[in-house]
This record gives sequence, C-alpha cells and structure tokens, in this order.
Amino acid sequence: MASRASRVSRASRSAIPFVRAGTREPIEALRQAEIRASSRSLRWTGMVAELGVNPSWETDHLAVAGHYIAINLADAPLRFERKGQRGFERVEMPPGSLWLQPAEVPFSHRVSEATIYGALVLDPARLARLAGVRELLLEPRVGLVDAQIEHVLRALLVEVSRGGATGALFADAMLSGLAARLGARHAARPDRPARGGLSPATLRRLLDYIEAHLGDDFGLEALSGVAGLSPAHMAREFKRALGEPPLAYVTRRRLDRAREALLAGGRPIGELAGALGFADQSHLTRLFKRRFGITPGALARGR
Repeated sequence: MASRASRVSRASRSAIPFVRAGTREPIEALRQAEIRASSRSLRWTGMVAELGVNPSWETDHLAVAGHYIAINLADAPLRFERKGQRGFERVEMPPGSLWLQPAEVPFSHRVSEATIYGALVLDPARLARLAGVRELLLEPRVGLVDAQIEHVLRALLVEVSRGGATGALFADAMLSGLAARLGARHAARPDRPARGGLSPATLRRLLDYIEAHLGDDFGLEALSGVAGLSPAHMAREFKRALGEPPLAYVTRRRLDRAREALLAGGRPIGELAGALGFADQSHLTRLFKRRFGITPGALARGR
C-alpha cells in the first residue's frame, strides 16, 4: 500500500461548489475539466482546494457558494472575456496572478483557451472569524498580484497533490494566514447604506443582474438571492434606494432597451417584445406609448 505522503488526492469531478446565481441551484460547471488533485477526501474544515486543467469555459451568471480564489498556473497569460456593466470585455491574468471572487457574487466568462488552474473555496463565516471581523467583505478582482496569497495557495495545492501528508493542522494554519492577509489588504470597508439599506456594492450587483437578464422572466426571489436579503426586505430597500420598486425599474429598463433597438432598426417589434420579457407585442406597445408618447411602430417608421 502506498504511504500517505505518496498518495495523490484525485477526483473525477470538480469539488468546487458552483451555483446558479439567484437560485443557488448547484451547477457542475467544470464537467470537462481534468481534476489533477483535490481536497475532496481530506478532512479540511471550511476550505476546498483543487488543481486542474480546463479546456475551455463559458459561464452565464454563475457564482460560487464560498469565497473563491484561483491562480493561473500556466507559463503564459490567460486572456478571456468577462462580462461587466458595458458587456463583455477582454481581461488578462498573468502567470501566477489571482482571480478573487466573493461568495455568491455572479460572474459571466468566455474562456476559449485551456486553463491550468489552482483554486480555493473558503467558507465566508469561518474566514471572517479567523480574520477577527463579523463579516469579511471582498470585491471581485481579476489579475490580482499578491505574493503572500500566491505563496499560501501554492503551498496548499502542493499539500493536496501529496494527499494531505502534513495533516489538517497545516491546512488550518495556511487558512489563518490567508484570512489575515485578506482582511488586511483586500477587504472592503463596510459600505454605508445607499439611501436606505442597500450598500453600493449590493445595489451594483442587483443592477448588473437586471441589465444582464432583461429578457428573462425572473422574480423577486432571484433578486433577493443576488442581494442576500429576503424578498420583502430587498423590495423595500430597492425602492428606498432608487425611488421605485423593482418591477417598475425593470419595466422602465426594458422599455429603454426596446427604444434603443427600434432606433437601431432591423428587428421586428414582436420578436423584440419576446426578447425583452414582454407578454406579447401589444403589451410592449401599450407600455411603450405610455412611457414615450408614441407607439413602437411609429418610432420605427420615423427613425
């Protein structure tokens, strides 16, 4: 039988707990990846570590059920597209740089090249306790360069590759150091409520979600999941922050998007109505005229 130090903790499936943002439905997002080492079988508390190769990756409003730190282990920069407020934009992760993604914050990526990655998923509550704070607020970062975090992450990946030979105490010590570093250098200060309860970061996540899903039939449950609040609390604070309830805001943004598309031309009104979440063309026409004083057809003919 192989010794403990020589065993490599492998897994056929990724142990990273990806979820659908808003619904928290578990998603097997790395089903094509080759998992070279995993802490799945190790008795590590509050932390999952994984080493793998993923041939390509396209995600749509995905999240991780824990704070996520990944490292580009390739010798070349990783270039891919990441969705922001203005649509998809090119980003780059140099070799050894990090991707920091807070728990349950949605992201959408288009990665067309193979990725050699190492990743950690950290339990938010335990990480906050180790950092000595009630809540450790983190902001998404791509291409982050931090030698200390890189050192800890690489040490944990080596430990996983060796089958956890040093034991759980080593992992706990690394996690404590990581919590201290994140708390000291990469934690955001608690935001003041934005005119009534939603922090600027939470409000930004909600608005980003709405913009990305104007054509989807989502409800308060999806928005409350993004905000991390109950549906009633989220709706109340959303109105206090923006001066209108979620439904009114979403409808207004759908109408604005419809107007932009009509002015650009080339798309039938009925098709546009379905793509933007309206029940049918007459529904779009009625609300459009109420908002802009003109029907979609008249606007399209007069552009």
